[in-house]
Amino acid sequence: MAPLNLLLLSCILSVGFIPASHAKDPEPMKFGKCDPAGAVKTLDAGLKKGKSLNDSMTMVIQSKQFDGSKACITFIREASMEQRDSSPYAFKKLWME
Repeated sequence: MAPLNLLLLSCILSVGFIPASHAKDPEPMKFGKCDPAGAVKTLDAGLKKGKSLNDSMTMVIQSKQFDGSKACITFIREASMEQRDSSPYAFKKLWME
């Protein structure tokens, strides 16, 4: 029983001496207004260059064409349906895969 108590005590003491992490919190994402037509064009341009959907969506966020809402994602998908002839890569990625 004594070795167990010593082990427990040593664990508690070692945790007490480990300094707390001073890592910075990541900056919150700054979104813009929802611009479905512009977002589809940006997505299509990124996909046309061979970027992944995630990388293309990052381009949309950086260009402030996405407001972070689920509704905006729905609007972007609907806009890609309407622009399927002019933005075939975005249409294919959002509807066919």
